[in-house]
Parts: sequence; C-alpha cells; structure tokens
Amino acid sequence: MLLTFGLLLLTCAGTLSAEEMIFLPVRDNTLYEDAEGNVSSGSGQHMFVGRINRGSLRRGLVAFDLTGLPSGAQVTAASLQCNVSKTQGGPQVLKLRRVTTDWGEGISDAQQPGGQGAEASPGDATWLHAFFPDRLWTIPGGDLAATPSAGTIVDAPGRRYVWESTPELVADVQDWLSRPETNFGWAIVGNEVDLKVAKRLDSREIEDVSKRPTLIVSYTTQTATAATERTWGRTKQSGTTLGAMGR
Repeated sequence: MLLTFGLLLLTCAGTLSAEEMIFLPVRDNTLYEDAEGNVSSGSGQHMFVGRINRGSLRRGLVAFDLTGLPSGAQVTAASLQCNVSKTQGGPQVLKLRRVTTDWGEGISDAQQPGGQGAEASPGDATWLHAFFPDRLWTIPGGDLAATPSAGTIVDAPGRRYVWESTPELVADVQDWLSRPETNFGWAIVGNEVDLKVAKRLDSREIEDVSKRPTLIVSYTTQTATAATERTWGRTKQSGTTLGAMGR
C-alpha cells in the first residue's frame, strides 16, 4: 500500500490598525454646595470647581457618548481637555473622579459670571440630587470613585488644560465601551480645603466650539483573516485508487 498526503494550513493573520477619535460632551453641569439642594446650571456656559470666597464647594460634571468607538476596540490612551476662563488662588490640582451614579442636565442657566448657580430645573443634578427634585445621590456632592483617575495643575485663565492619559483613564473608557450602561462620566474636583481657589471651566454650551471640553481616545482594532486547512492525498492498493481524502 502506498499512501501519500499533504496538509496545507493557512493560519489566522490580522492587521492591527491604530485610530484616534475626538468626542464632545453630551452633558455637563456644576454641583453647587447648597443645604437645600436646589441650585444648578445645567445649560450654563461654564462649570465651576473648588472652594469659592464664601466657603461653599463647586464640582463639575462631564460625560461623553462613546458609541462611535467600534465594538472590540482596545483603548490605548485617553485624555481630557478643558478651557479655563477664570481662576483664583493660583495653581491648583484638579482631579477627575469617575461618577458611579447616573445624573442629569436640565435647562437651568446661571448666566454670567455663574458662580452662584441658578434655581434647579427638573432633571438637573444638584449637590443633593442626581436628578432634581426626587432622585438623590447616595452621598451629597455626588457618588464618586474614591480614587482619582487623573489630575492636572490649573493656573492662568485663557488656555486649555489637559488631563494626560493614565492607566485609570484608559480603564474608565474601556469599561464604558464594554458596559455603556455604566458611563456616567467624571466629576472634576478641585481644592476643597482652602478658600478662594475656585476655577471656572467652559462647558459644552459655550458659543466658541474650540473652547468646549473634548475627550481624545486612541485605540486599536484588528481585522483577522480566516484560517483555512486543506488535506489531500491518494492511496494505491491492489490497483484501486481512492480520490481526495478531504477538503
């Protein structure tokens, strides 16, 4: 008996493609520390962060819709940029803390300069409410992750500041891509100890589009080719020929 055969295996191969996408916020707001929890500025042109002259606190909220990222993308970098239009108290560290509860943006508008807020409208986030007037935060001031995802030093006004990519920011964005139902964005938290250290950041409602917050996400995708296996052969025995064993 003579048996001959061959095996051809085309292994799975793929092309790794690196891409970058820039996102504008889909909502933002300011949490104004207030005992009644009825102050907000959901549609205002600015967000406020830190402790103001009178001693009360301000925290910014910002969130992005990431559905433009392809399914299966591997996030490699993520950075946030915000324009700062007014400051006090010299250089201060502003930290990003992941928000763990959904929150709202209503039609309240603090106008200019905006630091004291306006009467909250239905659906607004306030110091006490995730959604005014009947859905409370678990903790006043927002339900936030204990560990910051990033930080940057903010000083002079009239320029954009960048929270550079960190493993924590990458992990946040990757998780939101995998579990969009948990995407509640970040809180921007400043110096909450000293007086007169508040910062004013431009929001998504600012008229000049170039001053709006942006999230820059770098990611890779892989397009794989199919693996193919083919076997062929022929057996001769007593003058009988068997054809192809398989394909």
